[in-house]
Amino acid sequence: MSFGIAERISEILKAKGLTQKNFARLLNKRDSEISKWLTGRHNFTTQTIVRIETALGSKLISIAH
Repeated sequence: MSFGIAERISEILKAKGLTQKNFARLLNKRDSEISKWLTGRHNFTTQTIVRIETALGSKLISIAH
């Protein structure tokens, strides 16, 4: 699932014309941390996913009812 989240983040960044550096600033994170996230090897917490969705104004995952 982490790889899918990383791919989704990359898609959103590209669609919005944002760089990794811009994204890092939005979340007050280091560029190196964002780079790690985008490799798909980071274990995202639900709290982190919500922060990313809020910062980007886009959903990363959806939960079926």
